[in-house]
Amino acid sequence: MRSPGEAHGSSSSPRLSVVLPVFRGEGFIRRSLEDLLSWLSRSGTSFEIVAVDDASGDGTAAAIEGMQALRPGAIQLLRNERNMGKGASVRKGMLAAEGLFRLTMDCDLPYGLDTVGQMLRMLEAGADVVIASRVHPESRYVISPRMFSKLVTRHWVSRLGNRIIRLVVPGVYDTQAGLKGFSREAAVHIFSRQRLNRFSFDPEVLRIAQVAGFRIVEIPVGFQYESDLTTVEFASDSFRMIRDLIRVKLWERQGTWKREKHGSS
Repeated sequence: MRSPGEAHGSSSSPRLSVVLPVFRGEGFIRRSLEDLLSWLSRSGTSFEIVAVDDASGDGTAAAIEGMQALRPGAIQLLRNERNMGKGASVRKGMLAAEGLFRLTMDCDLPYGLDTVGQMLRMLEAGADVVIASRVHPESRYVISPRMFSKLVTRHWVSRLGNRIIRLVVPGVYDTQAGLKGFSREAAVHIFSRQRLNRFSFDPEVLRIAQVAGFRIVEIPVGFQYESDLTTVEFASDSFRMIRDLIRVKLWERQGTWKREKHGSS
């Protein structure tokens, strides 16, 4: 799928696919799509947006369909018949996407869109996987004063959780940021093997990438923390995360994540 008016080559596939997992986004998804379409249209890159509605039950799908009518060909809408979780939605979108490079981001767009351009440049330069890191020394936060105390608490809980995650995904300091980019080869290889449906899918994705030998690059990001839209409850979900990390290690031992070795080119 190619957005109208975008620069493109002879291939029918867009250069960039942006996968947006959406759940109960009626109140903000139209604005997110407007902002994203505006930025992508100025980028000069052929693109598609793949929005995956996770059985929201509100007006999310109707809002996306309204944007589809305004920008024919720019947005693909996929829907889960029942609520499956963010991991399942990202997997569905990544495997349905057609782009040479494929990004996924949180649907409320908390990250500066200029980071998308930086990610695309790094992927074009040869990186296989590029991930935003909120703990990178050069990352910057824009924080609503009413959210400051919650952010401090969340930060320390996240850092503790990351110490545990790094036992499974060594060397990656922010697995959970909702902005990640992949080459087409990496996306197809990783998401055709990824299984976890909920929030712990991020470590699984990155561990598959490591085992397969894909190069992962972490970059700084601008992050706007103005409201708490996440559905993750860190305390209640900690047991689930540990359980899922054990499953990731067990799946790794099955030996199906490595890339096949081909003859030298």
